[in-house]
Amino acid sequence: MSPTTSSLLLNDYFTEELFIKANAEHEPEKPFSFSLDDITVSADALASKKKSDGWQVRLTIFHQTEGKSNSPYSFRISSVGFFNVDSEYPADKAEWLIRTNAPSVLYSIARDIIKRNTAEGPWRSLILPTVSFYTEELKAMIKKKSASASTDAKTGKKN
Repeated sequence: MSPTTSSLLLNDYFTEELFIKANAEHEPEKPFSFSLDDITVSADALASKKKSDGWQVRLTIFHQTEGKSNSPYSFRISSVGFFNVDSEYPADKAEWLIRTNAPSVLYSIARDIIKRNTAEGPWRSLILPTVSFYTEELKAMIKKKSASASTDAKTGKKN
């Protein structure tokens, strides 16, 4: 399989915040599992006023050791990415592409940062679980915006 160029273009990104703390109470001989239920993930996308300036996407991932979780680390990472959508990509699907794929790109970067940095700690490294940002809430939001745009197009109103 040969890859093709993506319609989502990552121009730049940076890590806004990185905090990792080893859990002194962690017991390595006891079981520990790490799942999506153990972390809080939030993603926000902000479109530039000028379409050509693209989108800014912020992704935050947070995990706090609590009680009997036996988690080896607590962490918080926040990353910001600057994206554009290829001009050939359908304009009515650009927001969907940004809200699903841009956080996935940043999540992949954060996943590597967490793994590399926890590998330097006293306990085994953490690998964040694989996720999808194409959620039911996002599907509903995009559907509502599409319906609103369709209604506005029929009535001649501008958003």
